[in-house]
Amino acid sequence: MKRQPVSASTSASVRTEGRKVLAQNVLFYGALGLSSVPYFIGASGDMVKDGASVSWSGHAINETMMMINLFGMVFAAFLAVVKLARNDLALRR
Repeated sequence: MKRQPVSASTSASVRTEGRKVLAQNVLFYGALGLSSVPYFIGASGDMVKDGASVSWSGHAINETMMMINLFGMVFAAFLAVVKLARNDLALRR
């Protein structure tokens, strides 16, 4: 089965519509990463015991969660925004 050539106008419209969907996904991912900040601010610093009766600081657990989200999810969202802004979305063959 032969592939049909894609016209320039069709590929441009697909590329534009795809950018809108990708931008929504990137913003959602960044917002999800930033959602741990208000939780960290409002969380209590009570001690928490695990199943082995080891005590953990609730503040340290929340701080670790926030840092992982900020340096993981938010940084990845930032890199994706840069790729969207540069229009560097073409598939390399």
